[in-house]
Amino acid sequence: MEMITGSFSPQLQNRNIIGRNSKSRTIEKPKNNATFSAQMKCCTTILFILALAGCSSDPLEIQIVDPEDIVSQASKHKGTDAVLINFWATWCKPCVDEFPDIVALDEQYRHTGFKTYFVSLDFFDDASALIEFLENHGVEGVTFKANDSDPNTFINAMHPNWSGAIPFTIVYGKKSGKVVDYWEGQRDKAFFEHAIIKALNS
Repeated sequence: MEMITGSFSPQLQNRNIIGRNSKSRTIEKPKNNATFSAQMKCCTTILFILALAGCSSDPLEIQIVDPEDIVSQASKHKGTDAVLINFWATWCKPCVDEFPDIVALDEQYRHTGFKTYFVSLDFFDDASALIEFLENHGVEGVTFKANDSDPNTFINAMHPNWSGAIPFTIVYGKKSGKVVDYWEGQRDKAFFEHAIIKALNS
Protein backbone atom coordinates (compact mmCIF):
# COMPACT_ATOMS: atom_id res chain seq x y z
CA MET A 1 0.00 0.00 0.00
CA GLU A 2 1.35 3.42 -0.93
CA MET A 3 1.84 5.77 2.00
CA ILE A 4 0.30 9.21 1.73
CA THR A 5 1.63 11.80 4.11
CA GLY A 6 1.54 15.40 5.06
CA SER A 7 4.61 17.06 6.49
CA PHE A 8 5.39 18.13 10.04
CA SER A 9 8.81 19.53 9.19
CA PRO A 10 11.53 19.20 11.83
CA GLN A 11 13.22 22.34 10.53
CA LEU A 12 13.04 25.08 13.15
CA GLN A 13 13.96 28.08 11.06
CA ASN A 14 11.86 29.48 8.19
CA ARG A 15 9.46 26.53 8.36
CA ASN A 16 6.96 27.02 5.51
CA ILE A 17 3.81 24.93 5.54
CA ILE A 18 0.73 25.34 3.39
CA GLY A 19 -2.23 25.21 5.74
CA ARG A 20 -5.96 25.69 5.49
CA ASN A 21 -7.15 27.92 2.67
CA SER A 22 -3.71 27.55 1.07
CA LYS A 23 -2.16 30.22 3.31
CA SER A 24 1.58 29.92 3.74
CA ARG A 25 2.88 30.40 7.26
CA THR A 26 6.44 30.70 8.53
CA ILE A 27 7.53 29.84 12.04
CA GLU A 28 10.75 31.48 13.12
CA LYS A 29 13.14 29.73 15.47
CA PRO A 30 12.65 31.09 19.02
CA LYS A 31 15.70 32.60 20.73
CA ASN A 32 15.08 30.72 23.96
CA ASN A 33 13.28 27.43 23.37
CA ALA A 34 12.68 26.62 27.05
CA THR A 35 11.15 30.01 27.85
CA PHE A 36 9.20 30.14 24.61
CA SER A 37 7.83 26.64 25.17
CA ALA A 38 6.59 27.42 28.66
CA GLN A 39 5.02 30.70 27.56
CA MET A 40 3.26 29.18 24.56
CA LYS A 41 1.97 26.22 26.56
CA CYS A 42 0.44 28.59 29.10
CA CYS A 43 -0.94 31.07 26.57
CA THR A 44 -2.36 28.40 24.28
CA THR A 45 -4.05 26.62 27.17
CA ILE A 46 -5.77 29.91 27.99
CA LEU A 47 -6.69 30.29 24.32
CA PHE A 48 -8.44 26.93 24.18
CA ILE A 49 -10.22 27.55 27.49
CA LEU A 50 -11.60 30.80 26.12
CA ALA A 51 -12.57 29.17 22.84
CA LEU A 52 -14.51 26.47 24.66
CA ALA A 53 -16.04 28.80 27.25
CA GLY A 54 -19.10 29.42 25.13
CA CYS A 55 -19.86 25.69 25.00
CA SER A 56 -19.83 24.70 28.64
CA SER A 57 -21.94 21.61 27.96
CA ASP A 58 -19.46 20.35 25.37
CA PRO A 59 -17.49 17.37 26.79
CA LEU A 60 -14.52 18.12 24.51
CA GLU A 61 -11.36 18.95 26.47
CA ILE A 62 -8.21 20.05 24.66
CA GLN A 63 -4.96 19.81 26.59
CA ILE A 64 -1.62 21.30 25.51
CA VAL A 65 0.98 18.56 25.86
CA ASP A 66 4.66 17.74 25.58
CA PRO A 67 5.89 14.26 24.56
CA GLU A 68 6.32 13.37 28.24
CA ASP A 69 2.65 14.14 28.88
CA ILE A 70 1.55 11.90 26.00
CA VAL A 71 3.69 8.95 27.08
CA SER A 72 2.54 9.38 30.68
CA GLN A 73 -1.12 9.37 29.64
CA ALA A 74 -0.66 6.21 27.55
CA SER A 75 1.10 4.45 30.43
CA LYS A 76 -1.92 5.01 32.68
CA HIS A 77 -3.89 2.58 30.52
CA LYS A 78 -1.47 -0.35 30.94
CA GLY A 79 -3.39 -3.48 31.85
CA THR A 80 -6.72 -1.82 31.09
CA ASP A 81 -6.73 -0.46 27.54
CA ALA A 82 -4.85 -0.67 24.28
CA VAL A 83 -3.99 2.89 23.22
CA LEU A 84 -3.78 4.42 19.75
CA ILE A 85 -2.20 7.86 19.41
CA ASN A 86 -2.67 9.66 16.11
CA PHE A 87 -0.66 12.77 15.21
CA TRP A 88 -2.55 14.89 12.70
CA ALA A 89 -3.52 18.42 11.61
CA THR A 90 -6.54 20.03 9.97
CA TRP A 91 -4.32 21.26 7.13
CA CYS A 92 -3.11 17.71 6.35
CA LYS A 93 -5.43 16.09 3.80
CA PRO A 94 -4.33 12.48 4.45
CA CYS A 95 -4.90 13.09 8.17
CA VAL A 96 -8.38 14.45 7.56
CA ASP A 97 -9.22 11.59 5.17
CA GLU A 98 -8.41 8.83 7.68
CA PHE A 99 -9.83 10.66 10.69
CA PRO A 100 -13.45 9.38 10.39
CA ASP A 101 -12.25 5.75 10.24
CA ILE A 102 -10.29 6.18 13.47
CA VAL A 103 -13.29 7.76 15.21
CA ALA A 104 -15.55 4.93 14.03
CA LEU A 105 -13.12 2.25 15.23
CA ASP A 106 -12.74 3.99 18.58
CA GLU A 107 -16.51 3.79 19.05
CA GLN A 108 -16.55 0.17 17.90
CA TYR A 109 -13.77 -1.10 20.18
CA ARG A 110 -13.87 1.17 23.24
CA HIS A 111 -15.99 -1.36 25.17
CA THR A 112 -13.25 -3.97 24.70
CA GLY A 113 -10.59 -1.87 26.40
CA PHE A 114 -9.40 0.50 23.68
CA LYS A 115 -8.64 4.21 23.83
CA THR A 116 -7.76 6.72 21.13
CA TYR A 117 -5.96 10.01 21.63
CA PHE A 118 -5.60 12.55 18.83
CA VAL A 119 -2.62 14.91 18.96
CA SER A 120 -3.13 18.00 16.82
CA LEU A 121 -0.14 19.69 15.20
CA ASP A 122 -2.18 22.68 14.08
CA PHE A 123 -0.77 26.15 14.53
CA PHE A 124 -1.63 28.12 17.64
CA ASP A 125 -3.79 30.57 15.70
CA ASP A 126 -5.96 27.77 14.28
CA ALA A 127 -7.77 27.00 17.56
CA SER A 128 -11.25 27.74 16.21
CA ALA A 129 -10.75 25.54 13.13
CA LEU A 130 -9.42 22.71 15.29
CA ILE A 131 -12.33 22.86 17.71
CA GLU A 132 -14.87 23.03 14.88
CA PHE A 133 -13.33 20.00 13.17
CA LEU A 134 -13.30 17.91 16.34
CA GLU A 135 -16.88 18.81 17.19
CA ASN A 136 -18.07 18.04 13.65
CA HIS A 137 -16.52 14.57 13.91
CA GLY A 138 -18.05 13.84 17.30
CA VAL A 139 -14.78 13.73 19.24
CA GLU A 140 -15.45 13.83 22.97
CA GLY A 141 -13.37 13.83 26.14
CA VAL A 142 -9.66 14.56 26.25
CA THR A 143 -7.78 15.34 23.07
CA PHE A 144 -4.34 16.92 22.69
CA LYS A 145 -2.67 19.88 21.03
CA ALA A 146 1.08 19.41 20.70
CA ASN A 147 3.33 21.96 22.32
CA ASP A 148 5.66 21.80 19.33
CA SER A 149 7.68 25.00 19.76
CA ASP A 150 10.77 22.83 19.20
CA PRO A 151 9.73 20.31 16.49
CA ASN A 152 13.06 18.44 16.43
CA THR A 153 12.86 17.68 20.13
CA PHE A 154 9.17 16.81 19.96
CA ILE A 155 9.62 14.35 17.08
CA ASN A 156 12.66 12.61 18.55
CA ALA A 157 11.06 12.33 21.97
CA MET A 158 7.93 10.67 20.60
CA HIS A 159 9.66 8.01 18.51
CA PRO A 160 13.22 7.67 17.14
CA ASN A 161 11.94 6.42 13.79
CA TRP A 162 9.46 9.24 13.20
CA SER A 163 10.67 11.39 10.30
CA GLY A 164 8.17 14.15 11.07
CA ALA A 165 5.68 13.17 8.35
CA ILE A 166 2.01 13.09 9.33
CA PRO A 167 -0.25 11.39 9.87
CA PHE A 168 1.84 9.38 12.32
CA THR A 169 0.34 6.70 14.55
CA ILE A 170 1.64 4.86 17.60
CA VAL A 171 -0.16 1.89 19.19
CA TYR A 172 0.41 0.58 22.73
CA GLY A 173 -0.47 -2.95 23.83
CA LYS A 174 -3.25 -3.47 26.37
CA LYS A 175 -1.36 -5.91 28.59
CA SER A 176 2.23 -4.80 28.08
CA GLY A 177 1.72 -1.05 27.84
CA LYS A 178 4.54 -1.05 25.29
CA VAL A 179 4.62 0.19 21.71
CA VAL A 180 3.45 -2.72 19.54
CA ASP A 181 3.07 -0.87 16.24
CA TYR A 182 3.70 2.49 14.59
CA TRP A 183 3.59 3.90 11.08
CA GLU A 184 3.76 7.05 9.03
CA GLY A 185 1.22 7.93 6.38
CA GLN A 186 -2.45 7.37 5.70
CA ARG A 187 -3.89 3.90 6.14
CA ASP A 188 -7.31 2.41 5.44
CA LYS A 189 -9.82 1.25 8.04
CA ALA A 190 -8.86 -2.43 7.72
CA PHE A 191 -5.22 -1.62 8.48
CA PHE A 192 -6.18 0.30 11.62
CA GLU A 193 -8.52 -2.45 12.75
CA HIS A 194 -5.81 -5.10 12.39
CA ALA A 195 -3.46 -2.96 14.50
CA ILE A 196 -6.13 -2.45 17.16
CA ILE A 197 -6.86 -6.17 17.45
CA LYS A 198 -3.13 -6.87 17.72
CA ALA A 199 -2.81 -4.28 20.51
CA LEU A 200 -5.79 -5.69 22.39
CA ASN A 201 -3.99 -9.03 22.55
CA SER A 202 -0.55 -7.65 23.34
